[in-house]
Amino acid sequence: MFDADGKPLLVFGECHGQLVDLPDGRVVLVHDLRYPYEKQATIGRVSDDGGKTWSRDIYHVSAGGGYAASVALEDGTIVTVTGNTRIDSAAKPIEPWSVQAVRWKLD
Repeated sequence: MFDADGKPLLVFGECHGQLVDLPDGRVVLVHDLRYPYEKQATIGRVSDDGGKTWSRDIYHVSAGGGYAASVALEDGTIVTVTGNTRIDSAAKPIEPWSVQAVRWKLD
C-alpha cells in the first residue's frame, strides 16, 4: 500500500483488513492497528483510484482492536462491527471483552 509519491503507508502491526467499495467510487480499507498494544485501534484508509494509491489520512473508527468487518450503505455510510477491548503493553485486557458497531462517513 503506497501513497501518491510511492512511499509505503503500512507499518508493522497493521493487519486484518477488509476493502469496502463506496458508491462514489472510492475504496476504503478498514483494518486493525495492533502495535503498540496499548494503542490498538480500528482505522480506515481511503483510495480515490481503485486501490492503486492511498491517502495518508487515517480515520479512527474505534479504540481497541478486533477483526473489523464493514459494509457500505447506498448513501455512502459505512457500518463497521469490531472488537473494541483495550489491552495493556503485555497484551492483557484492561477491561471486559466487548464488540461495537460504528456508523461513520467520510468527509
